[in-house]
Amino acid sequence: MKRFVLFLTMNTALLVVLYAFLFITGLDAWLLKLGIPMAQILGMAVVLGALGGSISLLFSKQLARWILGVRMIRQPNSYQERWLVDITTKLARRAGVRSPELGVYPATELNAMATGFGRNHAMIALSSGLLANLNGRELEAVISHEMAHIAEGDMQTLSLLNGGVSSSMLFLPQLAGQLIDRQLFRLRHAKGPAYWSFFLLGQVMVGGLASMLISWLSRRREYQADAKAASWVGTASMLTTLQCLAIATTEQGRGETGIWSILYRPLDELFGSHPSLASRITLLRESQQ
Repeated sequence: MKRFVLFLTMNTALLVVLYAFLFITGLDAWLLKLGIPMAQILGMAVVLGALGGSISLLFSKQLARWILGVRMIRQPNSYQERWLVDITTKLARRAGVRSPELGVYPATELNAMATGFGRNHAMIALSSGLLANLNGRELEAVISHEMAHIAEGDMQTLSLLNGGVSSSMLFLPQLAGQLIDRQLFRLRHAKGPAYWSFFLLGQVMVGGLASMLISWLSRRREYQADAKAASWVGTASMLTTLQCLAIATTEQGRGETGIWSILYRPLDELFGSHPSLASRITLLRESQQ
């Protein structure tokens, strides 16, 4: 709830600052003379950005279940499922949050994710490949990492930030397009070629910059989640788990060499939501010293 209030405050502040700048510089009156409804465009952008971030967050668990085919563990049907529920409950108490829902989805890759609209309304999903290849201590380390994301509210932070960035994605291209339509093409009311060109191009350009910003923050949160998990299960256990995941990732075809590495690495450093396992291992080792 606190993050949602902060999100609304951030969007309102964005609206106030932008409109104040236009008012002080006199641009709002000039744009209005050109037939560009400044307040309407700005207000719509902020409202739509807020709605987008809020809706994606509220339905994040349902979307994850549907897209990944997550089977929820309501009543444990095996010793492993009972152990997973017990260890998740133990870690949730340590993190000071309500025990999240737990599910498994079919995938050969070794992966896990946490999602949900609040610290006490979260879900952890584990891949079947993860359960088949890791031992108990390693699974506990993985669940600890996801629990750290939940405890720190990382899902909400990133989703709401994405909604705030969406406001600028909607506002700036529309303003530029309408301005050129009025000045260059002398269009007073209809949306002309400049509007649609800038709107579409702006979505790509501003969206790319926004993605880089959010991905950078996401990578920082991954390091923090590793550190928090290590404080719960021990640094040695966390390092062993990361090393196991790194070996499995290489074996599954996301290797460190070849043409894919040349193309993948630079893009992943800019747009990847997760840092490389090698960098996570290095940073965690350095924290021991």
